[in-house]
Amino acid sequence: MLLRTAPHALQAGVADSPTGTDSSSSSSSELLSQRVKGNEQLITGQLSNGLRYVLQPNRTPPQRFEAHLEVHAGSVDEREHEQGVAHLVEHVTFLGSKRRESLLGTGARANAYTDFHHTVFHVHAPLTNCITGTPMLPQVLEALAEIAFVPQFLPMRIEKERKAVLAEAQMMNTIEYRIDCQLLTHLHAENNLGCRFPIGKTEQVKAWEHAIVQHFWAKWYFPGNVTLYIVGDLDRPTEEVIRLIEASFGGFPAGSLADHGADVAAAVLERITGNGSSSSS
Repeated sequence: MLLRTAPHALQAGVADSPTGTDSSSSSSSELLSQRVKGNEQLITGQLSNGLRYVLQPNRTPPQRFEAHLEVHAGSVDEREHEQGVAHLVEHVTFLGSKRRESLLGTGARANAYTDFHHTVFHVHAPLTNCITGTPMLPQVLEALAEIAFVPQFLPMRIEKERKAVLAEAQMMNTIEYRIDCQLLTHLHAENNLGCRFPIGKTEQVKAWEHAIVQHFWAKWYFPGNVTLYIVGDLDRPTEEVIRLIEASFGGFPAGSLADHGADVAAAVLERITGNGSSSSS
């Protein structure tokens, strides 16, 4: 698991000094008024349940693709007593997924990270499973769907990842990290960037009941708060990729899955598998 902390926020807190000249202000206004030309190959869309997707065909490197599932929730979304819970939820959902485990040995690499503003689960994979010879894209999408929307939150898994998060906190506790935290505290004293660091507070991580972890997931992990990015040397037309996205994610209800019950999410994922999307070509 990775944490992304100070660099982005530090950059956000530094601005160029204004020149104060009318000519520079005029040229800046003209520049800001211009529309940035979009990438004609970029394909965007949204499912009926709110999940957004972005596709970018790219043949370099050949025969490989990446899929990134971004949950738009990070450490700044934590409440006072939840400092570090976004990172713990990332650990539990990612490492507790059986479908994520099924990617091992296929030639794919998977990981996740938590930042101030988002949590991202990503898979880098070949087009074809080197064990079964079947296409990898359906298998990767099913794994990401399970990670985000059908976590088990087993007590054993939560306790195991609690220890892992505490170990990461100890490893990160360097003089450089503490200086970065102090800088952020001063640069962003008016908002949560100055007081909600992704690693959290160890005394809180040690004390949370399991319900705290599940509550954060239930509040933030829903289709309308997620964006899926797929980039690479895709082996099928983009229309078919969109159909696969719909098959893997479209069945999850809009809004928090906790409002519908865990059995609903599990039934959706079971239906996806029953339709045989993992073996589709």
